[in-house]
Amino acid sequence: MWIICPASSVCFSASTIYLILRVFAALQTQLLSQTSLLMAIQ
Repeated sequence: MWIICPASSVCFSASTIYLILRVFAALQTQLLSQTSLLMAIQ
């Protein structure tokens, strides 16, 4: 979901950082769930 805003690098960088943080959080939770699953199997 992109936020429409005037051509300013500040707004673009803020939305980009937000997007990267969302992806990183999703990957981190997925990695944690896989790690706990592997530890439960062992």
